[in-house]
Amino acid sequence: MCKMDLVMDMGSANTVIIDRKKGLVLSEPTIIAVKKQNGRFRTVAVGEEARTLSFKRNKPDGVYFIYPITGGTVTNSEAASLLVKAFLERITQRMIIRPQFEIMSIVSCGLHTTERKEFENIFYRLGIKSVTLVEAPIAAASRVVAGCHFAVIMGGGITDIAIVTEKGIVTGCSIDISAAKMDEAIMNYIYATYNVTITKARAADLRVKHGTLSERQNTVSKVNAKDMLDGHTKSIEITSQDIRAAIAPMINTLCEAILGISNLCPSNLVESINHAGLHIYGGVAGLKHLDRYLMDKLNLPIEVHADVNTLAQNCAVFFEDKPKLYRMLGINVGGKK
Repeated sequence: MCKMDLVMDMGSANTVIIDRKKGLVLSEPTIIAVKKQNGRFRTVAVGEEARTLSFKRNKPDGVYFIYPITGGTVTNSEAASLLVKAFLERITQRMIIRPQFEIMSIVSCGLHTTERKEFENIFYRLGIKSVTLVEAPIAAASRVVAGCHFAVIMGGGITDIAIVTEKGIVTGCSIDISAAKMDEAIMNYIYATYNVTITKARAADLRVKHGTLSERQNTVSKVNAKDMLDGHTKSIEITSQDIRAAIAPMINTLCEAILGISNLCPSNLVESINHAGLHIYGGVAGLKHLDRYLMDKLNLPIEVHADVNTLAQNCAVFFEDKPKLYRMLGINVGGKK
């Protein structure tokens, strides 16, 4: 029997797939281009190809571009299943026999039962029955053997904060802070300050290139924006300090949430947290000087893991110790919670 053990981290912005044997096999945007045919979707393109197509001026007629995961939840289950199907076909295209999949799917720790079921249904639609949902903070803490792991996972659609031990999540929450929300904040700030509008794609580009939390750093970009007075396009200069002013309030809210979770930490784990510090995961964690900013605010050591593949790579460790995963998830030997 041909079998593949996979970890899938399907986020609002990006999907990562780790093969237990091969390591990273896919890292692509979570977007699909579809056409309606007989009342159902037909896949036109997925991932980076679909994203590139969405930016073209002359898009094909009748094509819809869908991000099926929003804010850490499934917002279009049919599109999500088609996207996963296309990704799985891509990574198995050279295999003669279609393998049986065992999948660990990373999800937000803040999902309720119905939202978790939607993630499971993505795979059930494809005939994949062996699916284990792993909360993002548990995936991050796969190597914890003693003490605890204080994790913040900053995603494209949501942020998870949790304290995790080898017995599972001690305390945690999900908050509405994400790359998408930062991009909206940048758009709103530029509108309020310069009376012009920019696209979400441009806001994301500015965040990546000029996003900083340092008061001393100041870089400049010329941006074409639409003037709200006459509707004409004009060139304006956006500085890294503009980006800082837009996103700093959101990071301050994040600090408050982290402090709130730390205050719920059992006394026997405080020393472990003070020693190991706070671990920040996700592409948004690459924001310049985020570690220094949080260190000053929280008085904790900060370790940043900005590679979007890290969370899934950590989760893959559980394939070597499933009993540990089941203990941390609160699943008994029979597979039921």
